[in-house]
Amino acid sequence: MTGADIFHGTGDKLSCQSCGMPLGEFQDASGQAANNFATNADGARNSEFCIFCYKSGAFTRPDLTLDGMIAKSVENMTGELRMPEAKARELAKNVIPKLRRWSVKA
Repeated sequence: MTGADIFHGTGDKLSCQSCGMPLGEFQDASGQAANNFATNADGARNSEFCIFCYKSGAFTRPDLTLDGMIAKSVENMTGELRMPEAKARELAKNVIPKLRRWSVKA
């Protein structure tokens, strides 16, 4: 998996507009159909965010800052994905600020 594969920000692939995680449907470890899409307040699927960032119509960590999200992303990429820290930090700093949650001016 390349850095570009982690953040599907263009084309026909969806990514979480808070953390950059690819969104989609997959089979879980037991072979059951699953997905990582968020949910709106009414329980409907939300295809803009992942289940880790947004549930039941609200952000799971509403006080999380852009710098906090970058740090969390670097931690995930260096841990689970075993990406070198410098590469993970560069990727996160280049991609996350451009995602809708962080680029919308209040």
